[in-house]
Amino acid sequence: MISELLTNLLLALVFGATVGLERESNNPNDPHVGGIRTFSLISLMGALAGIFYQHQYESLALVVVIGFFILLISYYITESRHTNDYGITSELSAITTFILGLMVMLSIIPLQIVVAIFVVVIFVLSLKSKTTQLVAGLTRQEVQSFISYAIIALVALPVLPDYSYKLKDLPVLSDIMHGLKVELG
Repeated sequence: MISELLTNLLLALVFGATVGLERESNNPNDPHVGGIRTFSLISLMGALAGIFYQHQYESLALVVVIGFFILLISYYITESRHTNDYGITSELSAITTFILGLMVMLSIIPLQIVVAIFVVVIFVLSLKSKTTQLVAGLTRQEVQSFISYAIIALVALPVLPDYSYKLKDLPVLSDIMHGLKVELG
Protein backbone atom coordinates (compact mmCIF):
# COMPACT_ATOMS: atom_id res chain seq x y z
CA MET A 1 0.00 0.00 0.00
CA ILE A 2 2.72 2.47 1.02
CA SER A 3 5.01 1.50 -1.86
CA GLU A 4 2.14 1.90 -4.35
CA LEU A 5 1.33 5.30 -2.85
CA LEU A 6 4.96 6.42 -3.10
CA THR A 7 5.22 5.08 -6.66
CA ASN A 8 2.10 6.98 -7.69
CA LEU A 9 3.33 10.16 -6.00
CA LEU A 10 6.67 9.84 -7.79
CA LEU A 11 4.89 9.24 -11.10
CA ALA A 12 2.71 12.31 -10.55
CA LEU A 13 5.83 14.31 -9.73
CA VAL A 14 7.54 13.11 -12.93
CA PHE A 15 4.45 13.99 -15.00
CA GLY A 16 4.35 17.49 -13.55
CA ALA A 17 8.10 18.02 -13.90
CA THR A 18 8.01 16.92 -17.54
CA VAL A 19 5.15 19.25 -18.41
CA GLY A 20 6.94 22.04 -16.56
CA LEU A 21 10.17 21.32 -18.43
CA GLU A 22 8.33 21.49 -21.73
CA ARG A 23 6.60 24.77 -20.83
CA GLU A 24 9.86 26.25 -19.59
CA SER A 25 11.84 25.17 -22.67
CA ASN A 26 9.16 26.49 -25.06
CA ASN A 27 9.15 29.90 -23.35
CA PRO A 28 12.70 30.43 -22.05
CA ASN A 29 12.47 34.23 -21.85
CA ASP A 30 8.97 34.44 -20.35
CA PRO A 31 9.12 34.56 -16.53
CA HIS A 32 5.33 34.39 -16.34
CA VAL A 33 5.12 30.78 -17.53
CA GLY A 34 5.38 28.13 -14.84
CA GLY A 35 8.27 25.72 -14.99
CA ILE A 36 9.39 22.45 -13.51
CA ARG A 37 8.71 23.40 -9.88
CA THR A 38 5.30 24.93 -10.57
CA PHE A 39 3.95 22.05 -12.62
CA SER A 40 5.43 19.48 -10.22
CA LEU A 41 3.51 21.13 -7.39
CA ILE A 42 0.35 21.29 -9.50
CA SER A 43 0.56 17.57 -10.23
CA LEU A 44 1.24 16.84 -6.57
CA MET A 45 -1.82 18.91 -5.61
CA GLY A 46 -3.89 16.70 -7.91
CA ALA A 47 -2.34 13.60 -6.35
CA LEU A 48 -3.03 14.98 -2.87
CA ALA A 49 -6.68 15.55 -3.78
CA GLY A 50 -6.78 11.93 -4.99
CA ILE A 51 -5.31 10.67 -1.72
CA PHE A 52 -7.86 12.63 0.30
CA TYR A 53 -10.69 11.31 -1.86
CA GLN A 54 -9.50 7.69 -1.56
CA HIS A 55 -9.32 7.91 2.21
CA GLN A 56 -12.89 9.20 2.57
CA TYR A 57 -11.97 12.85 3.04
CA GLU A 58 -14.10 14.04 0.12
CA SER A 59 -14.62 17.50 1.60
CA LEU A 60 -10.87 18.01 1.98
CA ALA A 61 -10.34 16.80 -1.60
CA LEU A 62 -12.97 19.26 -2.76
CA VAL A 63 -11.20 22.08 -0.89
CA VAL A 64 -7.94 21.23 -2.69
CA VAL A 65 -9.66 21.11 -6.10
CA ILE A 66 -11.60 24.34 -5.56
CA GLY A 67 -8.53 26.04 -4.10
CA PHE A 68 -6.48 25.03 -7.14
CA PHE A 69 -9.06 26.40 -9.56
CA ILE A 70 -9.43 29.65 -7.61
CA LEU A 71 -5.66 30.13 -7.64
CA LEU A 72 -5.46 29.35 -11.35
CA ILE A 73 -8.32 31.66 -12.30
CA SER A 74 -7.02 34.52 -10.19
CA TYR A 75 -3.54 34.04 -11.66
CA TYR A 76 -4.95 34.07 -15.19
CA ILE A 77 -6.96 37.25 -14.56
CA THR A 78 -4.09 39.20 -13.01
CA GLU A 79 -1.46 37.96 -15.47
CA SER A 80 -3.59 38.57 -18.57
CA ARG A 81 -4.36 42.11 -17.42
CA HIS A 82 -0.70 42.75 -16.66
CA THR A 83 0.75 41.35 -19.91
CA ASN A 84 -2.22 41.80 -22.28
CA ASP A 85 -1.72 38.18 -23.32
CA TYR A 86 -4.98 36.27 -23.21
CA GLY A 87 -3.70 32.84 -24.30
CA ILE A 88 -4.64 29.96 -22.06
CA THR A 89 -2.24 27.21 -23.10
CA SER A 90 -0.30 27.31 -19.83
CA GLU A 91 -3.51 27.35 -17.81
CA LEU A 92 -4.93 24.40 -19.74
CA SER A 93 -1.60 22.64 -19.23
CA ALA A 94 -1.92 23.29 -15.51
CA ILE A 95 -5.46 21.87 -15.43
CA THR A 96 -4.38 18.81 -17.41
CA THR A 97 -1.38 18.29 -15.14
CA PHE A 98 -3.61 18.55 -12.06
CA ILE A 99 -6.01 15.99 -13.54
CA LEU A 100 -3.14 13.67 -14.48
CA GLY A 101 -1.89 13.75 -10.88
CA LEU A 102 -5.42 13.08 -9.68
CA MET A 103 -5.92 10.19 -12.12
CA VAL A 104 -2.63 8.56 -11.12
CA MET A 105 -3.81 8.42 -7.51
CA LEU A 106 -7.44 7.47 -8.08
CA SER A 107 -6.78 4.68 -10.62
CA ILE A 108 -10.19 5.32 -12.17
CA ILE A 109 -8.72 4.52 -15.56
CA PRO A 110 -5.78 2.17 -16.14
CA LEU A 111 -2.33 3.64 -15.64
CA GLN A 112 -1.39 2.84 -19.25
CA ILE A 113 -4.14 5.16 -20.49
CA VAL A 114 -3.05 7.91 -18.09
CA VAL A 115 0.50 7.57 -19.41
CA ALA A 116 -0.82 7.66 -23.00
CA ILE A 117 -2.77 10.86 -22.23
CA PHE A 118 0.37 12.33 -20.68
CA VAL A 119 2.39 11.52 -23.82
CA VAL A 120 -0.26 13.10 -26.05
CA VAL A 121 -0.30 16.25 -23.87
CA ILE A 122 3.49 16.58 -24.07
CA PHE A 123 3.37 15.98 -27.83
CA VAL A 124 0.71 18.63 -28.40
CA LEU A 125 2.52 21.15 -26.20
CA SER A 126 5.80 20.54 -28.02
CA LEU A 127 4.27 21.37 -31.41
CA LYS A 128 4.15 25.13 -30.79
CA SER A 129 7.04 26.12 -33.06
CA LYS A 130 5.92 23.79 -35.84
CA THR A 131 2.31 24.99 -35.75
CA THR A 132 3.47 28.61 -35.71
CA GLN A 133 5.51 27.99 -38.86
CA LEU A 134 2.64 26.11 -40.49
CA VAL A 135 0.12 28.85 -39.79
CA ALA A 136 2.52 31.54 -41.00
CA GLY A 137 2.79 29.76 -44.35
CA LEU A 138 -0.95 29.39 -44.96
CA THR A 139 -2.90 31.78 -47.13
CA ARG A 140 -6.50 32.76 -46.53
CA GLN A 141 -7.50 30.87 -49.70
CA GLU A 142 -5.95 27.65 -48.37
CA VAL A 143 -7.81 27.97 -45.09
CA GLN A 144 -11.11 28.61 -46.91
CA SER A 145 -10.47 25.60 -49.18
CA PHE A 146 -9.83 23.41 -46.15
CA ILE A 147 -13.04 24.61 -44.49
CA SER A 148 -15.01 23.92 -47.68
CA TYR A 149 -13.53 20.43 -47.93
CA ALA A 150 -14.31 19.77 -44.25
CA ILE A 151 -17.92 20.84 -44.74
CA ILE A 152 -18.29 18.55 -47.74
CA ALA A 153 -16.56 15.63 -46.03
CA LEU A 154 -18.25 15.93 -42.66
CA VAL A 155 -21.67 17.35 -43.49
CA ALA A 156 -22.67 16.55 -47.06
CA LEU A 157 -21.10 13.13 -47.66
CA PRO A 158 -22.65 11.34 -44.66
CA VAL A 159 -26.19 12.18 -45.81
CA LEU A 160 -25.68 11.04 -49.41
CA PRO A 161 -26.92 7.54 -50.20
CA ASP A 162 -24.39 4.75 -50.25
CA TYR A 163 -25.41 3.46 -53.67
CA SER A 164 -23.52 3.46 -56.92
CA TYR A 165 -25.34 4.78 -59.97
CA LYS A 166 -24.78 3.54 -63.51
CA LEU A 167 -25.75 5.16 -66.81
CA LYS A 168 -28.54 2.64 -67.35
CA ASP A 169 -30.14 3.81 -64.06
CA LEU A 170 -30.91 7.23 -65.59
CA PRO A 171 -34.38 6.82 -67.21
CA VAL A 172 -34.01 9.42 -69.95
CA LEU A 173 -30.54 8.32 -70.98
CA SER A 174 -31.63 4.68 -71.03
CA ASP A 175 -34.52 5.49 -73.45
CA ILE A 176 -32.25 7.56 -75.69
CA MET A 177 -29.62 4.84 -75.87
CA HIS A 178 -32.28 2.19 -76.53
CA GLY A 179 -33.63 4.32 -79.39
CA LEU A 180 -30.11 4.59 -80.82
CA LYS A 181 -29.77 0.83 -80.40
CA VAL A 182 -26.80 1.23 -78.09
CA GLU A 183 -26.52 -1.36 -75.34
CA LEU A 184 -25.72 0.03 -71.86
CA GLY A 185 -23.63 -2.38 -69.78
